[in-house]
Amino acid sequence: MQNKFVKIFYFSVIFLTLQIYALTARNSISGYVFDFVTKEPLPGVNIILKGTEFGASSDQNGHFMISDIPEGKYIVSVQMIGYRTMETKISVNSSTSVKLNFKLQPEIIEGDAIVVTGTRIPRYLKDSPVRTDVITYQEIKRRNPSNFLEATQSIIGIDPSIECSICNAASISLQGLPGRYTQVLIDGIPLFSSLGQTYGYLELPANLIDQLEIIKGANSVLYGSDAIAGIVNIRTKEPSFIPRINFDAQIGQYGEKKINGSASFKPSDVGILINGEFYNIKPVDRDKDGITEYAGNTRSFLNGKMSYQAAAKTYLTVRVSGLAEERQGGAVSSNHSFIETLDSLVFRNFTESILTKRFDIVSEIRHDLSPNSRLAVKSSYTSHFQDSDYEGFVYVANQNLTYNELQYDYKFSNKINLTGGLSYRTEKLDENTAIHPYNYKTGSLFFQFDYIPSPESEFVLGLRYDRHNIFGHILTPSFIFKRQFDSFWTFRFSYGQGFRAPTTFYELDHGTGAKYKYHTRYLADKAERSSSFNFSLDFSKVNQNFSVSAFYHQIDNYINAYNDYVTKSFIVENVEAPSSIYGVEVNYSNIFFNSIYLTLGHIFEKYRLASGVLGHARPEHKFKWSLNYDAKSPGISFNLDGQVTGPMELRKVYKTAYNKDGSLKRKKSPVFLVVNAEIAKSFGSSFRFAVGAKNLFDFQQTDVESPLMYDNCGNLGDVIYIWGPLLGRRIYARCTVNLE
Repeated sequence: MQNKFVKIFYFSVIFLTLQIYALTARNSISGYVFDFVTKEPLPGVNIILKGTEFGASSDQNGHFMISDIPEGKYIVSVQMIGYRTMETKISVNSSTSVKLNFKLQPEIIEGDAIVVTGTRIPRYLKDSPVRTDVITYQEIKRRNPSNFLEATQSIIGIDPSIECSICNAASISLQGLPGRYTQVLIDGIPLFSSLGQTYGYLELPANLIDQLEIIKGANSVLYGSDAIAGIVNIRTKEPSFIPRINFDAQIGQYGEKKINGSASFKPSDVGILINGEFYNIKPVDRDKDGITEYAGNTRSFLNGKMSYQAAAKTYLTVRVSGLAEERQGGAVSSNHSFIETLDSLVFRNFTESILTKRFDIVSEIRHDLSPNSRLAVKSSYTSHFQDSDYEGFVYVANQNLTYNELQYDYKFSNKINLTGGLSYRTEKLDENTAIHPYNYKTGSLFFQFDYIPSPESEFVLGLRYDRHNIFGHILTPSFIFKRQFDSFWTFRFSYGQGFRAPTTFYELDHGTGAKYKYHTRYLADKAERSSSFNFSLDFSKVNQNFSVSAFYHQIDNYINAYNDYVTKSFIVENVEAPSSIYGVEVNYSNIFFNSIYLTLGHIFEKYRLASGVLGHARPEHKFKWSLNYDAKSPGISFNLDGQVTGPMELRKVYKTAYNKDGSLKRKKSPVFLVVNAEIAKSFGSSFRFAVGAKNLFDFQQTDVESPLMYDNCGNLGDVIYIWGPLLGRRIYARCTVNLE
């Protein structure tokens, strides 16, 4: 079965290649459309020849093409909501191709975002049948996140967190489900699995991101059944039409240093983007107990992306990135040296040192077979190497991922769209302490049928079939319904099922299998299954948006991993009784006077965990907000954002635990507030200087109680559940130079 998938995939690649060379565009008009102010490509722009039936829409890279045009003179009209219409006169002669580029002037500062994640068809956010949350590049710049994890903090229903004060393992929780159920994509391709996902979220620099798209719930069959909680898709930046060089430098407390830069140009059909970052922060031991609350790390990241308009109907992108990081937390030597720490038993017995090297290569080729059909091929390879020392136990692992996908889109009419395809994914994890094999191969077929019976209604039916080499046949359906009551109010409903195979790096105490090598009982022989329901009601009017949504998730065959202190063994098992979570989200955003941006959000969530499932403490209530003022003429901007986190039931996680002085750990976490602020001054379009503070009011979990737990005799045990910030106030200064 697996070989059939491989043969079909490569046959399709050969077919696509032949199509590229066999077809050429005659009597065509092609080019790009981008924003006059930001210089970014504009997808979804309508380009029409006035008085004719000829026209096209720009794709996600701003590219458009109109072919097979009769000879003659025409007026080209370029139209998009939120931008001024442009028109130009052209002449089309026999066997010629006219190339045009358009710079559209915005009528308002921020228009409705274009999203592609839900159905893989570029649409305005308000028109997408799938409920999608978006963080645009402009929002990311305002909040100055240090990495991908911080870039997700502002969205209600997303809970990015650091789960260990020693190694800074991180996760992104959607609608309260543990982070292992979230699938993170980069340009629509899954590049993370258990090993890379644990530490990788802090390793991805924010300057790689052009836009984040978030879909909550297992309601899309296009990206894989393991997206049980939902999808976070990172859309990376594209090469710019205008040659551009950007440089950004930042210094802050705890020895924080960040230097990043990018260079981009697209003189013709070929575009090149190169960006990179160096980051360093020292280990932080705020309570002076000799053990860090936040690990120190030094990392370097380099990324290159090339786009190529190979023919009028063919577009190719290739992205290559590399990462190297040293991370160290726990009891470290006075000069934070890796070598001195590892050579000392005093430090090494409660220290985690992690060396990471990662390499990604991703390619995508899209070819328009006709005005109504498109074929796309995606391929990726990832190598993630980790050499680590967990409290004296050496763990070395190399994870290799491959992903190949063939997708075909056909538009039958303005009412019916069909998306279908096949993919083949491999995940292999080689561990020096392996106690459970991890060599997964999954072949998949997927179909999505999009039916628009009227301008007000839309139905999306999806079905995905996976053939897993260990867990066999998996069938996961999805159903989406959208109803637009008027030009302001929209109702959405989605249902989907999900599937997740056990992954050793999560289930085996984030890779420290060496600790339990001879005492582990691996009893989990079933994959986890899920069912998800999401309802939302959205209001959108000019720059004002309001939404209320409800969700319900049920997990069957929940995989539980815990220490059994009676038998002195590490247990990994299925809990067959279902566990569930439900809740409500409320969001509001508005733009006042084209200069003041306000967002408010609140989430309520409640758990029903099966007996035997270890609790994961999440607050029932969380409130987030953001306020930004951007005055164009004096070039001053101010950003204030933050969140209030409600109490969490901590003893559901660790039962009874002690502090070093013998007192009991808290039963509940306190309500706490975290605020971030930045003020910036721009000097023309080339230079910007900013000062800011993250965690302005300096709240840290250590101020309430240590993130370490002890036994009743005062002996150090392990890290306790992380419920609050591990870093206090961080004051920083940064400068940005833009050259165009």
